[in-house]
Amino acid sequence: MGEAAAGDSAYEREGDYREEEMKLGGAKRWPPGVRFHPTDEELVVYYLKRKVCRRRFKTSMIGEVDVYKWEPWELPGKAVSRRGERQWFFFSPRDRKYPSGTRANRATKNGFWKTTGKDRTISHKSKSVGNKKTLVYYCGRAPKGKRTDWVMHEYTLEELLLLGLNNVQDSYALYKLFEKSGPGPKNGEQYGAAFREEEWEDDTLDESLMDYIDGDNDSTSNVNGNSLHQASNEESSNIHPDCGLEDL
Repeated sequence: MGEAAAGDSAYEREGDYREEEMKLGGAKRWPPGVRFHPTDEELVVYYLKRKVCRRRFKTSMIGEVDVYKWEPWELPGKAVSRRGERQWFFFSPRDRKYPSGTRANRATKNGFWKTTGKDRTISHKSKSVGNKKTLVYYCGRAPKGKRTDWVMHEYTLEELLLLGLNNVQDSYALYKLFEKSGPGPKNGEQYGAAFREEEWEDDTLDESLMDYIDGDNDSTSNVNGNSLHQASNEESSNIHPDCGLEDL
């Protein structure tokens, strides 16, 4: 009971943080060149696992949105980080097509998401911890529809791990959304939108990010264009006793 109460308290604090964030406009405003670009392993083992275990994020990098209630071109405006990004991240409840089944409902108002290719296994310390699906958006109704360039990667925890978690909230998936500009990345293509100097005149930076830059925190930070997240000494080994994943 004590652990559950502590988890609920942390979750409530995260809600307070998000409410305050919305009052400030919701979107992160970072210095030019700083990107949120986590690896698949980081998305599953750190972000998604913390979400389902109700563990608080010091810096809210990924917002919660039901991705299937919106068309893909509407989602970028709902992301936490919206300036200069070409990929967007969301936590979303896992909606089942049938109440007693495991098949996901991936229909939107004007189209549907269709899986493509093979699922990929996400591993951590030689153990399978999650799965990654690739989804492509089609306008129209299944089985017909017009394929678009909108793509989502869906990350989920392994079902056996999810069943073994303590203090979990409703099941969630993590999504990475992007729009393909062609058959593949161009040689030398840079990550992020083109820099516009006028957008940064009299800019106000996100204070939580400045804690990382100034070193005013008790955690290990990584701000290098590839990844941005914090992990305390307890979390650096990804061990969360109250979450039931001591082996990770």
